[in-house]
Amino acid sequence: PPADVVAFKSVCCYRTGLDVDPEPPRAAAAEGLAATLTAAAANGGQARVAHKGLVDFLVIHTLRAAVALQLPVQIHTGFGDKDLDLRLSSPLHLRRVLEDPAFAALKLVLLHASYPFCREAGYLANVYAQVYLDLSLVVPMLSVQGMREAVRQCLHLCPIAKLLFSTDAYAFPERYYATAKWGRQVL
Repeated sequence: PPADVVAFKSVCCYRTGLDVDPEPPRAAAAEGLAATLTAAAANGGQARVAHKGLVDFLVIHTLRAAVALQLPVQIHTGFGDKDLDLRLSSPLHLRRVLEDPAFAALKLVLLHASYPFCREAGYLANVYAQVYLDLSLVVPMLSVQGMREAVRQCLHLCPIAKLLFSTDAYAFPERYYATAKWGRQVL
């Protein structure tokens, strides 16, 4: 990849959930691609990639590329987009991928503290060498008490060296500032 590519990122959580098939069938991916292209043609070139077979195929091939290129992958987990199915956003659904020997060298960063699945995310970071946990979005989206509790739950099991902090801020400079300030206070 170009030198300025430092990681990959996935929103599969928001589209089809985290129960990603480590061996996605090519036929399902082809069916999903055809459906997505048909939808795009009918909608002026715009379509959301939300077919499970296609999403799983793209995610797995991205993870394979990340391993080969020794690049980390950030994956959205827990709350976020309004159209996600929260039941499918628990990071525990990723265990089939994490158990696959092909992904033992992967560096996988679980974003948003996997809220409300913070303890589960901390567990995965503890048990799997390739899993890291990022606190973005719980600071500043939750109440002060909620931020403290989410961080506390992450710290129950997540090794401190695998706990990351980012702002997840965009658009407004004030959001970067507030998130950094509150993050320091909560930590």
